[in-house]
Amino acid sequence: MIKKLRELHAAATFFDVGASVIYFSQTATAQRDRRFAVGNLTESYAAMTRLSRTRQRKEIGGVAARLRSLGVPSPKLFSPPYGAYNRDTLAVLRRLHMLMVLWSVDTEDYKNLGEKVIVQEQ
Repeated sequence: MIKKLRELHAAATFFDVGASVIYFSQTATAQRDRRFAVGNLTESYAAMTRLSRTRQRKEIGGVAARLRSLGVPSPKLFSPPYGAYNRDTLAVLRRLHMLMVLWSVDTEDYKNLGEKVIVQEQ
């Protein structure tokens, strides 16, 4: 997908889950090498509203640390799993100088319907 985006001169932002970076480190470095923006989607895809402020900070900080270990700069963008956030989330983001990104259309890609269905529906 990254190669195709580059061929089309299309910009993209990828939101990484920290636990997945372990298994897909080549993807994270490819995102960096091709200068795509990389965002933070927490360490374990946890619903932020169910976590203490300290735990939220660890979820966000874990991704940043994993990415930095691969030479990828700490993300400045954050997307809360399930769109769930609270005052603690906003306080953590403010302290880390991060911007929260939400969405207006849910592609339902988690249903694994396939690329053609997702593109056709949107």
